[in-house]
Amino acid sequence: MKNSHVRALLLCLIPPLIWGGMFPIAAVLEPTVNMFAMTLIRYSVVALILAVMLQRAEGTAAFRLEGQGWRLFLLGSAGFAGFGLLAFTALTYTSAANVSLIMAMMPAIGAVIAAAATKKLPPCIRSWRFSSPSSASPWY
Repeated sequence: MKNSHVRALLLCLIPPLIWGGMFPIAAVLEPTVNMFAMTLIRYSVVALILAVMLQRAEGTAAFRLEGQGWRLFLLGSAGFAGFGLLAFTALTYTSAANVSLIMAMMPAIGAVIAAAATKKLPPCIRSWRFSSPSSASPWY
């Protein structure tokens, strides 16, 4: 393996380690820290960092809302903060391992919901399914 491949693989391990470690830490903090406050602080800090990154990459033109500011705020708050708040609140009812597993399943759950809503399989599944060597297998 080339050195760049090893570096890429190591960099790919960083997000799962951070995300996986977040819920055990939150479970310890849950009895003493208000989950609403934790979510507010967490997403406010990240919003500022991402805004700076966006401004540097795209310039100030990227911040033009074109009359969609409230819609952006509501959908963004519901999607990011709402989801995080529900995940942190779930720690009251289940273990950190369960919440981490559910979070890890979110891309697959999203793909299943999208496939059901559009009545189409994702492109990678379609190509895999129809290029199978055995048409008799029930898994293809």
